[in-house]
Amino acid sequence: MSDQTCLRILGLLDSYLDHELSSDVALEVANHLKACDRCSRELDARRVLVNRLRGAVRSVSAAPGLQSAICESVRSNLQPSRSRFSRTALPIAAALLACLSAAVAYRLGYLRFTKSSQESYLASISAPIPDILRVGLGDHVHCAVFRAFSKQHPTPAEMAQDLGPYKDLAPLVSKSIPGDYRLEMAHQCRYHARRFVHLTMRRGFTLVSLVISRRGDGESFARDQFLPALTESGIDLYQGSAQRFQISGFQTHDYLVYVVSNLGRQDNLNMMLALAPSVASLLESIPGSAS
Repeated sequence: MSDQTCLRILGLLDSYLDHELSSDVALEVANHLKACDRCSRELDARRVLVNRLRGAVRSVSAAPGLQSAICESVRSNLQPSRSRFSRTALPIAAALLACLSAAVAYRLGYLRFTKSSQESYLASISAPIPDILRVGLGDHVHCAVFRAFSKQHPTPAEMAQDLGPYKDLAPLVSKSIPGDYRLEMAHQCRYHARRFVHLTMRRGFTLVSLVISRRGDGESFARDQFLPALTESGIDLYQGSAQRFQISGFQTHDYLVYVVSNLGRQDNLNMMLALAPSVASLLESIPGSAS
């Protein structure tokens, strides 16, 4: 493929993603993408960006009446000279909305691609919460939010292999969570030299992580007068929030366990309530399984 052909196709990718091309041109783009890895990779990158941007915008609650007020303002500006303003006002409004959406998405963390910017974002949102909650929040954001998920989700056998001695967690979680959630990832990972067991569930744009780590010396939710939100089956459950993330946690003799999500406060706690007794029981059955 010539560079000139690729440049033409690249110029059409956004319209192709938005289904704005005629059938003939769309077919031309599709055929080119089948033969050109470079342009195909660019399309995938743009599709990921668009999906992240849409997710960021949909997660923000606009003030009541904002959408109707914007539409009314645009309509009133178009009335004096519809043909002239339709060529200028609408593109400007679209550009402003795109800029606003990008700014919101950046603030929420969806568009922070470099490692340094991701670390800066995580540090800024976790500053107000106790250190004990940062443990679970950090792994969730690093591994679930910023992670590029494969389109091919791991099989139960692959999850079991990745979880090692924690292999029974995957079927346990799948059984305990609501049926409209899908278990997308289950593995052991590292963040800031700390080892984690990490399971991620998704429902649409809702992302929920079960994060488990060995307790370090002196680590405890009970420190610094951090009071439990409630006690269930003899387990003290703690809660906190960092911007759009809700965090619930408890501890066993050896582990810290978290549910981190973009759910509401009560829904996040309900997810922890569904998981805590069985997860605690399972962890107590595998002493010394991770160092």
